[in-house]
Amino acid sequence: MPACFAVLPLMFVALCTAQGASSDGVDEHEMFPTLALKVLKYVEWNGEAKVELGQKIRVGVYDRTRGQAYLKVFASLCEKYPQAYELVDLTEAEVSDFNFDMVYIAGKLKLPLDLLDSLAGKPVLIVGEHAKILEKGGIIRLQVSSLRKPEYGINLKQAKSLGIKIESRLSRGAVELIR
Repeated sequence: MPACFAVLPLMFVALCTAQGASSDGVDEHEMFPTLALKVLKYVEWNGEAKVELGQKIRVGVYDRTRGQAYLKVFASLCEKYPQAYELVDLTEAEVSDFNFDMVYIAGKLKLPLDLLDSLAGKPVLIVGEHAKILEKGGIIRLQVSSLRKPEYGINLKQAKSLGIKIESRLSRGAVELIR
């Protein structure tokens, strides 16, 4: 197997250490926003690789977790690269007012079905952590394994129906794949 196929899973493991994860595994609040932005370089919207073309990515974050730790990390990352990302807090915003390239839904407890309904049919990369997100219209699910390592699942069927292409090197590392 060529080395490039092993790069993304290794990147996930390397980020655990680089992002200051605790010794017992992953700090999801730090790790998942970083990974969500990193996967964008493996995504095309209607044939456009926006990251490669240097286009600004519009990122919406829905974070109803205690302290909004995910939103804070996204804000910090987007502030470092203002030419690359535009961040919108979707926690209280009307989604219909915005066009997004990616929406991140933080937390595992409650899936905001109204938000997912408002994004239905739009070419938006929906990333989240909820166990049912791939079944409800999401495209990438981030999770932590029983060994406390980051993993991800991809709904390729949903991505394709929205005109979103996920590069094969990203899908090869997925622990869950819906075709």
